[in-house]
Amino acid sequence: MGQFVDSSYLKENVSTLTEYSDFNPFWYVDIGYKITLTWIILAFQVPLLNPIIGYLKEKFKFWRAEKELTQKCMMDMLTPE
Repeated sequence: MGQFVDSSYLKENVSTLTEYSDFNPFWYVDIGYKITLTWIILAFQVPLLNPIIGYLKEKFKFWRAEKELTQKCMMDMLTPE
């Protein structure tokens, strides 16, 4: 932990930090837009990725089932528990 506190990067950038007493326009320009952008990305990321991940899991399951030697082993792999 000490290496991060003593790093020259932090020492140089501490002088650029600004303390805001309220949500004024300068706060939004520095910090608020980052929070808003993060929430927008998170709002769309999960609903878009879930179907893709589900599709890939199904394809992988069928790919593994095709490699089974017997029909019984294949059906055991494909039927839900």
